[in-house]
Amino acid sequence: MKRTLIGAIALLLAAGAVSCSSSKKASGPAAPAGMVEEAIPLSGAQYRSNAEYYRAVQNGGLMAIPDGNPLAQEARRRGYPQIQRTTGPDLMMEVFRQSAAHGWRHYFYGSTQEVQEKMIARLQQEYPGLVIVGTDAPPFRELIPEEDALAVARINQAQPDFVWVGLGAPKQERWMAAHQGRVHGLMIGVGAGFDFFSGNVRRAPLWMQKHSLEWLYRLMQDPKRLFQRYWSTNLKFIWNATIRRK
Repeated sequence: MKRTLIGAIALLLAAGAVSCSSSKKASGPAAPAGMVEEAIPLSGAQYRSNAEYYRAVQNGGLMAIPDGNPLAQEARRRGYPQIQRTTGPDLMMEVFRQSAAHGWRHYFYGSTQEVQEKMIARLQQEYPGLVIVGTDAPPFRELIPEEDALAVARINQAQPDFVWVGLGAPKQERWMAAHQGRVHGLMIGVGAGFDFFSGNVRRAPLWMQKHSLEWLYRLMQDPKRLFQRYWSTNLKFIWNATIRRK
């Protein structure tokens, strides 16, 4: 059932990518772009300062996909029985699996050059015929306008159908929102997807994924970086979604 749903999502996204690509060829540099986000709760500090803006960013995308089981479960409780958790890596795998047959072109933006090199080596081995037209590992600081314009030019010159954005939430969502109408391709934010495909981060066993425990598995791998984020984010989600029913 889940594989069928992910396949359907992949086809919908492909339609969006083809639409962006067709518009690009028809109308030149003013072509529109679309974006797809993983729906991930904000941490406490992010929520307090950016809640309204981030909500607008999420609602402004072509599609917002529930990355975590709690989000999918809450959506089902609120009357959307078909919603299933769809992680960035799962979606990437399904799109990659179908890419060779359709000639879809892929660009990767985010993470580090080392991670990208490992990821691409694995993807080329596991998905023969996958067309990778470019990569970019931007610095972790904010780009100045001239640097940003060059990054956009490199992406558009490569003419990708899919632009995979691995900057982490909420940075990648803000980046995609700011580049709608400038990037000629379907932008999809995939969080730690690059790290999973490079082998730098291991995915949780299936039984942990099915029981909403993948966050715990990731926390055990990187407690220093993730503890504060998960503590504030999970409490905020429980308070707003479960207690306040907001």
